[in-house]
Amino acid sequence: MNKKAFTLIEVLVALFIISGVFIAILSSYSYHISVFDSKKDELKLVLVAKEKAFLYKTGKLKQLEGDEDGVRFKVTVQDAELGLKKVVSKAYTKNEEVVLYDYVR
Repeated sequence: MNKKAFTLIEVLVALFIISGVFIAILSSYSYHISVFDSKKDELKLVLVAKEKAFLYKTGKLKQLEGDEDGVRFKVTVQDAELGLKKVVSKAYTKNEEVVLYDYVR
């Protein structure tokens, strides 16, 4: 019996290594999906806040507070130095909040 073949121990070690690599890849994939999901929600808040600030600056904002697709927003205006106005645009959900500041004449 002089056949060249793998022993049972060699096969088990190879399967153990392959399964370890596979688990590491799946863990990394799951982690990156959760990071992407949280960044997607944060980006939505930034876009809503920027949109409301832009609409205010162009005079097209109909209401200073409201709810849009599950995102609450609030725009406030304060007098600032040199005749400028400070526009504070806030977008928030239960878990996150984004506040943008802009100055207009």
